[in-house]
Amino acid sequence: MNVYLGVSSTKYELDVGVREISMVIKKVEPSDKLENIMEEEQERYEALNGVVYNFTPFSFVAKEGDEIMGAITGFTCYAEVYIDELVVMEKHRGKNIGTQLIKMVEEYYKDYGFNNINLCTSEFQAPVFYEKCGFELEFVRKNKDNPKLNKYFYVKYFNNNQEAAQKSDNVGNIGQRKPAGGPGH
Repeated sequence: MNVYLGVSSTKYELDVGVREISMVIKKVEPSDKLENIMEEEQERYEALNGVVYNFTPFSFVAKEGDEIMGAITGFTCYAEVYIDELVVMEKHRGKNIGTQLIKMVEEYYKDYGFNNINLCTSEFQAPVFYEKCGFELEFVRKNKDNPKLNKYFYVKYFNNNQEAAQKSDNVGNIGQRKPAGGPGH
């Protein structure tokens, strides 16, 4: 099938063989309505393929009194935990706060049937730190213009994943959590 794309401003005409489709593609602001439409469609597609997305964001914070010393954020989906951001305030660096935040994520999610923890960091950030925390380097995406922006992709597998999935009555499908007060609540 040949697809021809003719561009006129933001209007695209697609010739898909027998049928012609006319549509407009434009940048829009994120909205709850669009998010819901996309989520519903994604859930239908996942159900057809026998998987559960189960996207659940998380945040952990290290505090002394009211002062935030560091924080870690991310999300769980499918059978994985993703660390998105880890920040330790400058005056608290070197006190093992980042290591303790990583350990908290590992400890919190270890018995819920997740397969692994993933994260990505740049060369100027913390590749050596994550290796010291036991993460394995999967690959590096090189930045041709600025090596400080090379991306390091890491993974750390839960050792007890199979045992946890079998013994926990809180797990439906791997990564599908149901406990009140547990992950995602």
